[in-house]
Amino acid sequence: MNAVRRTINELSEAIQRIVFNTEFVALNGFLQRINPALKVTGILLLVVFVSLVRDTGKLFIFCFVSFLLAVFSRIPLGFFVKRVLLFVPLFTAFIALPSIFSFVTPGDSILTVFGLHITKQGVNGAATLILRVTASVGLTSLIPLTTKWTDVVYALKKLFVPSSAIVTLLISYRYIFSLIRSAEEMYLARLSRQIKPGLGSHYKALGGKTAIFMRRSMQLSENIYLAFLSRGYDPSTLSGYPRIEVSSSIFGFVWILLIAAAGVFVVL
Repeated sequence: MNAVRRTINELSEAIQRIVFNTEFVALNGFLQRINPALKVTGILLLVVFVSLVRDTGKLFIFCFVSFLLAVFSRIPLGFFVKRVLLFVPLFTAFIALPSIFSFVTPGDSILTVFGLHITKQGVNGAATLILRVTASVGLTSLIPLTTKWTDVVYALKKLFVPSSAIVTLLISYRYIFSLIRSAEEMYLARLSRQIKPGLGSHYKALGGKTAIFMRRSMQLSENIYLAFLSRGYDPSTLSGYPRIEVSSSIFGFVWILLIAAAGVFVVL
């Protein structure tokens, strides 16, 4: 059951590290000084551009742009590379690996490994997928790294996102931490009542604990929503949007030029 304990602890630490990481938000970098609504819109447009590009050279440039934006936003490049490359892109590369062989993607053979032919078309398709995922993950990762959660919510409201969707995001944001904390407390409570827990007893209690945990999660979601309402929450009255300063307007103008240049680059 050590695996269960490690999984719960590492999941909790990972989520808190991702969402509560405000170390780079307070820095005076490029993306930090752009209006949140403009920033979110621009990054979403860049992701759309990435999805439309099929040339590996252009996709590599978009990957480079994401790293360049991280550097200009004063995010350590080593930290950003680990965050972007060590998860989704590596998993995507593992998934795309079989497509480079001729039995999946027929085409011109460029290399033979253990009797298996690697085709030019397969390598190009796999590289396109990996670069597209890397660029998309790199660009979207810049939003939580350079924007406070409250600013993201206000940005979504400025972009006319439905209030129901904003309420769902706010409740999920609070719910996920309460749910993981509840799972940790349940496991610790059981562990503290056993002198020498055996593997059999762990598996025997797993089914019952899972049912209790699901019931608690449903009750917790309702309690959180009622807590929002009891404190006078109304999605139509969201206020406190960051004031736009002159310097932010200048950086915003540069940001708009960058997005426009990216659009022209995709069309060419």
